[in-house]
Amino acid sequence: MGNQSSQQKQKKNDEVHVKILLERLGEDEQTHIMKQFFDSSGSLNKLVSIDGFSQQCQLLLPSYYSEPLAQLFALYISRQFSSTSSSGITINTFNLRQCLDIIHSFLEGTTLQDGTQIGSADTFVQLYTLTAQEQKVSLQTFVSWIVQTGVQRWFEGSGRTFVDNSQQLERLVNNMLFFADEQQKQANDMDWLLQDDNTNTTRDKSTTVLWSHQVKEEPLGYLDQDATKQMLVTWYEKTIGFSILFKLVARTYFFGDTLGREPDNMHQSRLAHRIAPLISPTSNGNDNDFSRLLSPYDYFYLTLQLPQNALSIPPHERAQRHLAAYDDLTHERIFSSYQNGNSWQVFAHNIVKNQGATLLVIKAKDGSLFGGYADDAWVLETDWYGSSYNFLYQLNGSFSSYNMCGHWNATLNNRHYQYLCWGKKSLPNGLGMGGQLGYAGLWIESDFIHGHSKGPICSTYQSPSLCSQDSFEIDEVEVWLIRPMIRDENDDDGPGSILDRAEDMEFLEMAGKKLYSRDLEKPTSSTLDQNDNPS
Repeated sequence: MGNQSSQQKQKKNDEVHVKILLERLGEDEQTHIMKQFFDSSGSLNKLVSIDGFSQQCQLLLPSYYSEPLAQLFALYISRQFSSTSSSGITINTFNLRQCLDIIHSFLEGTTLQDGTQIGSADTFVQLYTLTAQEQKVSLQTFVSWIVQTGVQRWFEGSGRTFVDNSQQLERLVNNMLFFADEQQKQANDMDWLLQDDNTNTTRDKSTTVLWSHQVKEEPLGYLDQDATKQMLVTWYEKTIGFSILFKLVARTYFFGDTLGREPDNMHQSRLAHRIAPLISPTSNGNDNDFSRLLSPYDYFYLTLQLPQNALSIPPHERAQRHLAAYDDLTHERIFSSYQNGNSWQVFAHNIVKNQGATLLVIKAKDGSLFGGYADDAWVLETDWYGSSYNFLYQLNGSFSSYNMCGHWNATLNNRHYQYLCWGKKSLPNGLGMGGQLGYAGLWIESDFIHGHSKGPICSTYQSPSLCSQDSFEIDEVEVWLIRPMIRDENDDDGPGSILDRAEDMEFLEMAGKKLYSRDLEKPTSSTLDQNDNPS
């Protein structure tokens, strides 16, 4: 009697637990899972073959999904739930609760039937441990499988065609593995200015060397030791980009392409970096021509640093922007020196005309690839201005021995976030981000040929020199409009003289067309009335 009561209580607990876990999934995801567990009577008590479940999952995988990863997921599920009965018969089935538990152990954590709590970091360690045992690969290789598959899945949301780039894949992987340690190393290198002893610095350096050595081993050593497992958990929890892709790869394995296409679902998925922001087609209509300078791996990395309002438009703002329900924020390339020419006038005019947050991408003739994000619109100013959401970045890896990309957020040391000036004899003419005039974190001269990025540390962004030398020559430039400003309906560019638009006058004078009438006072309405009604 007691045993029966205990079973009924467990069944009730399981039903509540299943309901909670199902509610955490999207409607399409719920349907996809539940239909595999209904029996002929419509009951959810059906047991499903683990091998059959994995085969069903693999049938729905996109063609680019890593085959070794698919095999590892299937093996992991089997190892978790297969058991042997007292008579020696292998039991290779699981119920809906067990299925949902294993799914959520990858996504956000869950409590297993025996009361054990398991988070996605723990599941990552278990899956990698299995990988190391079965396939003898390093953590670096395992991370590469996740990143290559995950970024392709993410980039599908952009509407553009994915083009692989092995060099930038490697740099993104290295960033995930080493960037936090590199930043700590740079901070330690500056500590000698503040500290009398270097005990902490020495300990941190030895830890960095140990981590660097272990992630490249075949496989990472000492996986049976608690200290190594905790080191992996700590790395996973602080490496947000990787944890996002790990969950996305797992979600794709379990649900295939079942991402909800309703506007609210798309909005939330973009904010969570499960799908990319929309990217506008190029002017020549070639989907493959996403960017001459950026790869999808670069774009994933850069969008991780963007504020949320630069990823998707919330429903309440769509009306303000006069967008249909299914429209969303679209990133648009507004300047390309390859297409628009190496012209400062065109470059400056485009970034001022297209008001909003922008991403600047520069390729120097020495091969350096770097730039900055400006959250405030570019305007003609004679002083520094901007937002602490700004950041600088470098993608080609020359700033570090680890050959990785990196970014540096704005600090509150000063407000020298961005600067744009032209046509002034008493001030430097050009575009700047961070530091000081003449010694900027990033600077483009108004000749649109030369620039500089001064090191060792920019006071505003705490960034190193972004190019291989302090000065550079421009090879190619792109500018992306990331978030257009919301225009007031009363503000328009309707009829009127060019004298009404100061920026247009500046551009004409830069082009060598002197406006002799610019200093004349604009006629008042009373003067116009007198001219229309002579006495």
